Amino acid sequence: GRLRWGVTRFHDNELTLWVVPFLHFDTIVAGLLLGAGVGWRLTDKIPGDVFSVIGILVLGFVLFVLPYRDVSAYLGPRGVYFFTLLALAFFLIVRGCLDDRSWITWFLSRQPFVFLGRISYGLYVWHWVANEFSPGLTRSWLTAHVNAGNPRVGWLAVVLPALALTI
Repeated sequence: GRLRWGVTRFHDNELTLWVVPFLHFDTIVAGLLLGAGVGWRLTDKIPGDVFSVIGILVLGFVLFVLPYRDVSAYLGPRGVYFFTLLALAFFLIVRGCLDDRSWITWFLSRQPFVFLGRISYGLYVWHWVANEFSPGLTRSWLTAHVNAGNPRVGWLAVVLPALALTI
């Protein structure tokens, strides 16, 4: 966080956070820790589902609570906490899913999720195109049918068509 905070303090262009690799050291370290087997012994004592559920709660907090609460005013620029908390959330989710006894692992091993896993790189490559076209496709529907005062409904009305278009 400190290095990323320092860069955003002096250069508040969010694109810098996306492009400069050493600013993502927290996500890189999370991947290295997973690869090194950190937490493997913990899953002997704590079920993997506990890790995954905690990770899902952190992810939900980042996506649905922070942007709409006063707590975000006390945090640094979005990129500083956003990627670090996402790295923590996905570290916990993946760590939990590596437990063969996990019901989340069983659920994610069903065919629709396996299919999405197989095309995941393509989803990554094409999601930007869908993100660009989706708001235009749903904007008229939003103004006609959805209360514009509810940002969560508006967010879902843009994200779900973008996801469908990406797939």
